[in-house]
Parts: sequence; structure tokens; C-alpha cells
Amino acid sequence: MLDGAGQRLVVSGHTHVQYDRIASGLRWVNPGSVGMPYAHVRGAYWATFGPDVALRNTAYDVERAIADVRSGGFPDGEEFIEKHLRHCPDPDEATTFFEGLAEGASKA
Repeated sequence: MLDGAGQRLVVSGHTHVQYDRIASGLRWVNPGSVGMPYAHVRGAYWATFGPDVALRNTAYDVERAIADVRSGGFPDGEEFIEKHLRHCPDPDEATTFFEGLAEGASKA
């Protein structure tokens, strides 16, 4: 997927898993997710860039976030609360899932 990227640093997203890796000789960074991270510890995951990359995690008041979701009419709010606020989705399981999708796409 990174073949021919032409850059030394590639920043991607969508997997909600924060990482900083070397892949195909390139630095590949995913800053994570502020609202729906897949992480071992709850918080908002983000990054700063330039001149280096710094992965960040900011704790927040989970009970306040739950109250805000409930009062704000969030679509499927109770499901979101259970899956993403009361529990942390496992980043290792997410990585395995998304790598499987990528492998399947590369074979197509």
C-alpha cells in the first residue's frame, strides 16, 4: 500500500489505533482518535507534527462525556456509550481486523 508513496512520513487514519511505525522504509503514523479511540487506556488520542512527531493522549471526564451523549441526541447513543466510553475497544484486536481487511484488498 505504501509502495511509491514518495514521502518519508505518511500520516493515515480511520483505524482509530494510534501508532508510529516503520513500514516499507517509511515512517507511518496514525494519530489515533479523539472521540472513538481503540486503546488500552481511555482518553483522546492525537499527535503533533513538526519537526518531529509526538503521540499524545489526553484524559477526559468519562461520566461527563456519557451525560453529554445522552443529552445531545447522539445516534445510537447507548450503544456508543457501552462500546466506546464505558469500555476501551482493544487496539490489538482492531489492528488484526484492519490488517485482515488490507490483506484481502491487496489480493483482489
